[in-house]
Formats: sequence, C-alpha cells, structure tokens
Amino acid sequence: MLLIQIIKVGSFDLLDREKNNFIRFKDIADYIEIQCTLSVLTARHLPELMLYGKTHNTTVTPVPLQDPWYMSPAKWDGDIEVLGSQKEYEQAGLLKTWELYGSEPESGSSQTLKYYINQFTNRSRETPFNPALDQLISGE
Repeated sequence: MLLIQIIKVGSFDLLDREKNNFIRFKDIADYIEIQCTLSVLTARHLPELMLYGKTHNTTVTPVPLQDPWYMSPAKWDGDIEVLGSQKEYEQAGLLKTWELYGSEPESGSSQTLKYYINQFTNRSRETPFNPALDQLISGE
C-alpha cells in the first residue's frame, strides 16, 4: 500500500501518517531494517531512501532484482542516467550500486520494459514516478 502511495506522489516524501507509524514502530521494536527490491523502476529513489534510513538510524538493504530480466538494473541497456544521478549515489555512499547499473546489459531490456508497462490501460501520467523513465516509456 505504501509503495502505491509513493508512486502516486512521485517520491519517497512519505505522508505524515506513514512517517509517524514508522517512528512509533521503531520506538517499540528491538531491531528494524528497511529492505527494498532494487529494480529499474525504483533505482531513482534509492539515494533518497538511504538518506531517510540514515536520518532515522535504520539500515537500508537494497536487493538488486534479477528477474524479470528487463527490470534488472544490471541488465539495463538504456541510458544509465535514466536510473538516477551518479552524484546522488556517491553522496549516499552507493557508488558500488551505481556501478552495477548496466554492468551486464541485455539487448532489448528497455524496450521490453516499455512494452510491459504500456500493457496497463489504466496507467496515469499525471505524476510519473521517474520523469526520465516515463519519457522513455512514452516514446516522447
């Protein structure tokens, strides 16, 4: 549910309710860790999520997606800058993660992703989750 809200607002600027729930849970839990699946759809927001974790003294563990292949950051065959900013990755201490992107490019991954996403007939472009990726998918 939270991921849907994040996609709707277009960033990890969590709503106050979710922020408060996270902080309250953190106060009563012995250990809390944020684990996220890292795909070409979520890559742009990883530095922001890492900084959020750092601010709240919480470990963030990104796990790179392998399957489906066309969403794997390592297999991305498109422009790497679509996935984020190298500078933001460096500032968040994620240079090794940045170097993973496109490290094993598989021809057709960006076009297959475009085809897959365009299958959703109710997809709204009012608040794109990643403007650069949205532009690629829309063919503009």
